[in-house]
Amino acid sequence: MNIFDYPSSRKVHTLPTPRLGGIAIFLSFCLSLCFYFIVSTQWHFNKDPFTFLESKTFLLQLAFYFIGALIILIVGMLDDIKMIDYRLKLISQILSAMIIVLSSARFHFFSHEVLNILLSVFWIVGLTNSLNLLDNMNGLACGLTIIILGFFAALAYFTDHAPLALFLAIPIGSLLGFLPYNFPKAKIFLGDGGSLFLGFSLAASSIWLFEHLIRHQVNILTASSCLLLLASIPILDTLTVVIIRIKNRQPIYVGDTNHLSHQLVRTGLSATTAVMILYACTFVTGAISFIYILN
Repeated sequence: MNIFDYPSSRKVHTLPTPRLGGIAIFLSFCLSLCFYFIVSTQWHFNKDPFTFLESKTFLLQLAFYFIGALIILIVGMLDDIKMIDYRLKLISQILSAMIIVLSSARFHFFSHEVLNILLSVFWIVGLTNSLNLLDNMNGLACGLTIIILGFFAALAYFTDHAPLALFLAIPIGSLLGFLPYNFPKAKIFLGDGGSLFLGFSLAASSIWLFEHLIRHQVNILTASSCLLLLASIPILDTLTVVIIRIKNRQPIYVGDTNHLSHQLVRTGLSATTAVMILYACTFVTGAISFIYILN
């Protein structure tokens, strides 16, 4: 269908590359998720430590998440095929974030529920776009998402939320299958559909994990610090490029080569080395969060 990501002055690849890799990840994710639903609904018959009501509530949240993720993927793919207005993308992200919030998954920082809803929507939309912006070098967004979701899953498992830990294994498996084809030099890209889907999945998972940690008697400050540490590389990358674009009086939605990975390459490192350094930084922040919570 001639849907390629073509080289340009603001991109580092040199050959036209297929850009609908998000479809492969999403389809494998959906097939495994169907199996997950079948298994999860049987847990209450096997003396699971979680009550059936809790499992049922989480399954309902997953159903809402799937609707939001589908919207994100479709709009992202449309942008991959034919560039669409950034405002339409933003509206779709807000809508998807509201769907997550309506499933009762949200932060609980304030006494006024409206403020909690606004904060949750801002976090989901922000992290969704952070992963989209971070997808600027082969294997970077895919690998970082694997690491972050891996720590999410470990935290969920070791604080007694097996359903969430098992659910997070699904996108991790999909991404591990995709990464060899996306690593430098990539044969296929995530595209906006894939990177937005990953960001949305990270955001939703982080809220579920936050809610669980609070129920697990972890105080709000500790749980918040954990999420910020785990997402620190995507957040820092986004803040960096936004500040630079504002300083240069450029639209913040127009891409450039001022991301953390690009700046590492400009120091003389290879693209692969730059990606591995950011992997390592993410692993370190994840390990700190893991130790911080469990101790």
